[in-house]
Amino acid sequence: MSFFYAKESAHNYDSQVEMTSEHYVLAHQTLSKLIELNFSGPGVCNLTDLGSGTGAVFFHLINKYEQINMKAFDISSEMLGIFKQKIEEAGLESSNTKKVSYVLGDVRNTPLLRKTLSRVGQLGVTSVTSAFMLHHFHPVVKMQIYKAIADNLNKGEKFFLLDLFDYHDSEFSKFALDVELDWIRKNFNGVASANTQEKESILAERDKWLNHLISENQLVPIGWQKGQSSISEEELLTNAGFSKVNCCFKYFQTAILVGEK
Repeated sequence: MSFFYAKESAHNYDSQVEMTSEHYVLAHQTLSKLIELNFSGPGVCNLTDLGSGTGAVFFHLINKYEQINMKAFDISSEMLGIFKQKIEEAGLESSNTKKVSYVLGDVRNTPLLRKTLSRVGQLGVTSVTSAFMLHHFHPVVKMQIYKAIADNLNKGEKFFLLDLFDYHDSEFSKFALDVELDWIRKNFNGVASANTQEKESILAERDKWLNHLISENQLVPIGWQKGQSSISEEELLTNAGFSKVNCCFKYFQTAILVGEK
């Protein structure tokens, strides 16, 4: 797994990410609304954001709560660095009510993940979020991650998963992928045409994203289907310890699942 967008292309991520996902903003707005419903009422909003990147989840929630405590967990020091810079630019680096602690690490490091998810010192409701990250991993690895999350939530607390998913039907699976690829081609080609001096580098970024979607994503269908031979995301979450799993948003590959402990 190259994670090129989180390493050498991290400085371009915020300017390019909407060019790679048609409803990136709408999906995050929906995610923040679901989190808002979960934290209805006074108190502290405690969140651990796995694969926090440059802070998209945090900045969609920033004006919704008087107090937010977020643990931002990411594999990329470059992405966390940009997140920190955005916090400073927003004047929040010394805030007592909008707090972010940063954890540099790999979610596949189970001891570190469980330590990060620990509730020690937290008051009130706690939830875990992850946006556009876990689709990079094999179902066996995801099962370990989901179990660590479920083990550190109390009954009734939720895990909000915004990610990319597959379909059981191979024809529709291909169609959904083609929709995503066409969106990337249209956007990057358009920018390249309008910026001839940087055309070559823009098209190179386009090709990285196309290759990433085609070759590196490991998508799983959301729900169980009669006669299926492959595992489903719902099955992974249920086996990990979530009593309920609901799909609250879906557009081709992009969807939001909410797992309740």
